[in-house]
Amino acid sequence: MKYILLFLTVFGFLSSTIASDKKLEKANKFAEIAQKEFNLKDNVKEQILSEHLTFLNEIEKIDEAVKNGEIGKEKAEQKKKELEKQFDKKMQDITGVSPALYKVFKRKAS
Repeated sequence: MKYILLFLTVFGFLSSTIASDKKLEKANKFAEIAQKEFNLKDNVKEQILSEHLTFLNEIEKIDEAVKNGEIGKEKAEQKKKELEKQFDKKMQDITGVSPALYKVFKRKAS
């Protein structure tokens, strides 16, 4: 019994660590592509990384709320679209690029 509990604890910890690593890897890739594409300084890259991690965490919270039955899928999609609009606006402000240029970049970075 102790071994089963230990196994489940370790498995849960590793699962959350792997998910966190994937999120960090995705955000880091996005920030690196933005830095290269727009010739940004390192401090701007770090700001983009921070904003992207925040964005991904918020999306994850919405997904968890759907999974737990707290909100419906339609409401979740609305919230995600609103978050994405806010994130896109922040990225345009941080990078100083036009919405059209950012849209092209976003397709490339995805």
